[in-house]
Amino acid sequence: MEINYDKIRQYKDRIRIFFIIYFFGDDYNGAEYSQCCKVLHTEVKIQKLDFLLRNPDYLAYQLLDILGKDGIDSLEIKHIVKEIFDEKEPEIRRLEMERFFFRCI
Repeated sequence: MEINYDKIRQYKDRIRIFFIIYFFGDDYNGAEYSQCCKVLHTEVKIQKLDFLLRNPDYLAYQLLDILGKDGIDSLEIKHIVKEIFDEKEPEIRRLEMERFFFRCI
């Protein structure tokens, strides 16, 4: 049986974007479907969150960067960052983003 890695990658990309919208999206305030829909207002927000999920070391840096803000539980953030590196997530969970190059003709 041949494994189709392109199909697997497509599925993983779609499910990751679904989770980003589900967990980070705002509730939709339209008249229809108001109780079951989420929306992200910009594609840039999806791209930024996708990048952080693909690169746990950058996520850890961003978490450490918000430590000084009021109302943030610094012990919880430090625990999360420690877990990221103790479990070697930057090495085993990194998923490089594809780059697209365009040539001007």
